[in-house]
Parts: sequence; structure tokens; C-alpha cells
Amino acid sequence: MRPVVLGVCPAAIPAAMALLLAPQAPLENVAVRTCADPGMAQQALPDASRTAAALLLTAGIEVRWQPCHASPAAILVFLSSAGAEVKAGKCGRARYGSTRGTGLVRVEVNCVATVAFDLSRQTGNPRLAMPRHADLTGAVIAHEIGHLLGLRHSARGVMRERLGLEDILALRDGRLTFSAQQSATIRASLGRDADMAVRRPN
Repeated sequence: MRPVVLGVCPAAIPAAMALLLAPQAPLENVAVRTCADPGMAQQALPDASRTAAALLLTAGIEVRWQPCHASPAAILVFLSSAGAEVKAGKCGRARYGSTRGTGLVRVEVNCVATVAFDLSRQTGNPRLAMPRHADLTGAVIAHEIGHLLGLRHSARGVMRERLGLEDILALRDGRLTFSAQQSATIRASLGRDADMAVRRPN
């Protein structure tokens, strides 16, 4: 996914909570263990996790976040403070595990910060000129977890390969979501034999 990612946006959380009040199938639970480089800002991981959780909730996925020192979980999310230039601006990547719905998500936070700064210089919109970028980091996490749960890139929404300015505004307005079809795909994937090999999206 291109360096335009999501994170802790106050508007996104009420939108996701509203989803809980609507009639729907029971939420699917996914265990995610979170780790970060020692130099990472104390607030980066919890803030990004909250945004990722709000976005995944729109797909009917309830994340059970676990600390880094916990026993292994299905998915490991690692926030790295490596250099900003990572594979031509690719800030997030998913490495698939040996079974469906498992693997590693790695997000280069400095890369996300660089993208956020570049975006803030391209527009005068105050909602894009935020000093913090945890919401973008959270979107990258949600996007890459979406891949681990069986999703491919899409033309719009969280799984869009490259998020544009309008997508980031949608994130910060609480309008960026997974689609109903993507939710159904994830539920079908999680309902299948856990021993089946992961189908890697393109």
C-alpha cells in the first residue's frame, strides 16, 4: 500500500460504534499482538491501534489487541522507526503466515510521517495539515490486516491501493470503511478450515 495510511480519527470511532447498533451477524474476533521499536513515541501504538480497530469494525471484525510480550497471536503488528524511504514509499507490508488469517504486518512510521507532511504541503485544507499522523498509521494497519484476512485491493475504501486526499478526508470524517462485500469475504475466509493455506491477494 502506498504511504497514505490511516490512524486515530475521533470521527471514525463513533461511526464504527454506530455499526454495532445496527442489526448484523455476530462480530468475528481476531487476536492481534502489537509491538514497536523502543524509540517509537509512547502514544503512536495505542492511537494507531484505536483507528485500525474502528476501521476493522466496519468489516464486522472485533480486534483483541494483545501487548508485545503476550503469547503469540494470529497476527503480529510491528511499528518500525526505520527510515522514511522504504521501497519507493511503500509504508506498510503484510507477510502471510502458514495458515489462513495469520501473519505479520509491518508499518514504517517515519515513512507515514513523510507522506503526511507531503500531503499537508499540497493543500490548504486544515484537516489535512495535522501535526500528528497516527490516524494514517492506523489505516495502514487495517489495510494490511485486510490482506491477511483474504482481501485484495479495491477501487475505493480502506483497501484502495493508493489513498488520495479525498480518502484521507473520508477517514477523518468517519466515512472511510470496508465494504459489505469485503466484510462477507472476510467472514467466509475466517469460517473456513484454519489449516488451509492462505490465498495471497495480488
